[in-house]
Amino acid sequence: MKFLQFLINKFHLNSSSKNKLVMKNSKRIKELRRIQKENIQLLGKLQEGKSNYSVDKWDADYKVHSNRVKNIAMYQSLKAVTSKISTIKSVKNSHKHTRTFNR
Repeated sequence: MKFLQFLINKFHLNSSSKNKLVMKNSKRIKELRRIQKENIQLLGKLQEGKSNYSVDKWDADYKVHSNRVKNIAMYQSLKAVTSKISTIKSVKNSHKHTRTFNR
């Protein structure tokens, strides 16, 4: 109300302007109360609700995924090694057939 009185005094408002200002102010207060009530209801819902996460489940998931990553890395290493071995064998085999001895 102090703000309303300030405006009336500052701008020398007539009675119709005062009424409009009072109506706008009361609408604003009504809207603020509605928002405050809605916020209180939302806060209640948030506080009553159970959490949707589990640290134990996160740990179990982490272990599963880290094992998968290790297995993939090991498979990739084995694949690379076997590929090198097969390349070496094929090179050796190709040299066996093309060797000539000079005496």
